[in-house]
Amino acid sequence: ATATLTAVGPLVGHENVRVTQYLGPAFGSQTETQVAWVDYTFETDAVHNPFHIGRELTRIAYSPTGVEMRHSASFYLTVAGTVPGGSSTAIWMTLLASQTETVDGVTTGTVYGYDLFGNQTLIYQYGTTASGDDQVERRGYINDTPGGVAGFDGPDTRWFVGKVISDTVAAALAGPVLAERRYFYDALPVALQNNCPPVGGCPLGA
Repeated sequence: ATATLTAVGPLVGHENVRVTQYLGPAFGSQTETQVAWVDYTFETDAVHNPFHIGRELTRIAYSPTGVEMRHSASFYLTVAGTVPGGSSTAIWMTLLASQTETVDGVTTGTVYGYDLFGNQTLIYQYGTTASGDDQVERRGYINDTPGGVAGFDGPDTRWFVGKVISDTVAAALAGPVLAERRYFYDALPVALQNNCPPVGGCPLGA
């Protein structure tokens, strides 16, 4: 099967795009058969959401007869911060805040959380109205930067940013931990152990 764009332009840079999938042609035939298509919408509002331009908003998949099979929606947030270490330079990050997906009339969703550096610290997959189908994954990170910002890094002069130190899985936001993984890195300063994430422990110190 091949996918061809039936929109005016390429996939990126347009508010609405349709991707049509064809099958064939069969042996001895010159006719391709349309088997499905997917409609996309992208953010194009430069006035109200200038930092979201080009981000995928919705994705809807249809059957050959035009029946909606899957509907996905994405929501974003833009956060501003400062560079750790006392710099006044602003950080602007556009992050995926949540997603929903509807299949056969049943909707599920995922909510995401981030730290100061834009690292993904929370993946909360909430299921249907039925109980027992949620999953919560939390991640802790080492963000070691010059300056010794309390709670984020150690008082040294190196950049060691975005390294996962712990990964836990639970069945609810306030539920007990069902699985846990810890990650250790060589030659990190012992002083960094005082500023480890609250869940997951500390790295090996030099």
